[in-house]
Amino acid sequence: VGKRLPKRPAQHVGLRSMSDPFESSRRKLARGKEHILDLDREIGAFLNENHWSHTADINVDTPDYLLHKIRLVKPMRDAIPNLVGDAISNLRAALDHAMYAVITATGANARNVYFPFGKELSDINNYFNGRGKVIPQEIHPVVRGFKPYKTGDGNKLLWALNEARNMDTHAVVTPMGIHAAIVIYGLGSTGTFVMPDNPVWDRSIQEVQFLT
Repeated sequence: VGKRLPKRPAQHVGLRSMSDPFESSRRKLARGKEHILDLDREIGAFLNENHWSHTADINVDTPDYLLHKIRLVKPMRDAIPNLVGDAISNLRAALDHAMYAVITATGANARNVYFPFGKELSDINNYFNGRGKVIPQEIHPVVRGFKPYKTGDGNKLLWALNEARNMDTHAVVTPMGIHAAIVIYGLGSTGTFVMPDNPVWDRSIQEVQFLT
């Protein structure tokens, strides 16, 4: 007690100590792909178990028509929303890890820097002039080339990845499977049918109307 312990040599565990500065980013990307494969298997198993039913209810407003619906009779597997969230988080984190590697390679402090996203291109430019001012100028066109914004010619899929990561993915996953089949109806000379362009899943009763 009271004696000073000798100082240990600093252990640098950051990305700069790795032979490949993007190793951490590649690990995140690989892990995200593993989650997607697991998700595909879980969805396939769920659909094969036939946890759904087809109903044809009389339309109250127009009794001559039937409302055809698909309804879940058993809850969706817990693994499905969990894997969706894990996959999204890892894919999004791969971008931040890559940006961290770029900045630390210059010797700058990358503590509060991340891969930028925005509603429009001007948001990305504002980021470079603000919090991301430590990002090397040579990297700016690379990031802009990914078009991580929503409007105009933005990469909406990449932008959606960031939006999904920022919300509670376990709460917003919609349990819906779409299966194509040939259906023949004897409608007669006066029969008509309507299929909605964008079927809406009713989470409160776990069903979707697909044909009237």
